[in-house]
Amino acid sequence: MNLQAQQGKDQDVAKIQKSNKITIMVMFFLPILIVLGIVGSQSYTNTNELQEKKDECIASGGTPEVQSMAFNLHYDFSCK
Repeated sequence: MNLQAQQGKDQDVAKIQKSNKITIMVMFFLPILIVLGIVGSQSYTNTNELQEKKDECIASGGTPEVQSMAFNLHYDFSCK
């Protein structure tokens, strides 16, 4: 095998290794970004829903009582 052919193979192997690293990074970070997006979306939605319930409770003359977990992913609401 001549030197040019060997250098060409070495370059091809380097390209494949770089491509594999990028694929692994995407496979690692993409699920994390998806989960963060879902959690953020749920938190935002719950926060808005909770604010609407509080406003309705106050408008009807009640006192809102709220117990919520981190990021408002779960909450208990009552109007007394």
